[in-house]
Amino acid sequence: MSTKQERSATLPPAKPEGHRPGRGGVTVDRIVHIVAGTFILASLTLAHFHSQNWLWFTAFVGANLLQSGITNWCLMSTILRKLGVPEGSAVGCSR
Repeated sequence: MSTKQERSATLPPAKPEGHRPGRGGVTVDRIVHIVAGTFILASLTLAHFHSQNWLWFTAFVGANLLQSGITNWCLMSTILRKLGVPEGSAVGCSR
């Protein structure tokens, strides 16, 4: 039988209280995606029910997503990092 010290060496480290696997915290990547998706859906809804000119806002959000994909830089992610929001590892816009 192994000693207590040997058993503890083979066990994975304890998870923090309230930890749920597969659920990362709110990161810069997640916030940027949530805000972009919300803006697109809101502008499409406004274009349908209010004025077709809201499609210009949809195009603006799409152009910003394209620009951040090409240049790997996003103003919103820069602002969020300066506010202390942790970076994610899923997408390049937070680097």
